[in-house]
Amino acid sequence: GPGGTLWGADADNGVINIVTRPATETLGTYATVTAGSEDRLVAAIRYGSTIGATGAWRAFAKVSLLDGQRFADGTDAEDDQQRVLVGGRADWKIGANAFVLQGDAYAARLGLFERADTPIHGGYVRGEWNRVISPRADVQVQATVDYSSRVVPQQFEEQRVSGAGVVEHRSVNGRHDERTGGKAARVFEDAAR
Repeated sequence: GPGGTLWGADADNGVINIVTRPATETLGTYATVTAGSEDRLVAAIRYGSTIGATGAWRAFAKVSLLDGQRFADGTDAEDDQQRVLVGGRADWKIGANAFVLQGDAYAARLGLFERADTPIHGGYVRGEWNRVISPRADVQVQATVDYSSRVVPQQFEEQRVSGAGVVEHRSVNGRHDERTGGKAARVFEDAAR
């Protein structure tokens, strides 16, 4: 489909493109706390500030304590969850060049019925460079490294390190928005048992 034009052959059933806000749009302090019977506690804090005249950064932390489910007979399914997420992003410009450095790390414990809990952890880092060549042309280079680890007792263990890179040149020619480039992805380590 049309998503394959921009995102390649892996865009089989559509594309979900999540674009995070630049750090310049999240300056200052933001905090939220939610409590209830299902989401027992969800608390998050974010702080952002400027870097010189052309940049900004932000950092955040989030803690979630989620209640487990109950079976039809009222028995606790023992599948409550505890998660911690921390991360940040920096955006800055130097002339016609724009840079983004973004990443986060997480750790969690997922409950399992009649088994030991599942520990998971991981994180990623992404770098991006954009250069405006002219008002009608630009180039973008992105690289991402991702790490994840999870253990499901009596079932499997998995540790994965993967990376991906994208290079794209965009030019506007009359009514046509032309894009050329390529992407590459590689799993550096995939240890599963």
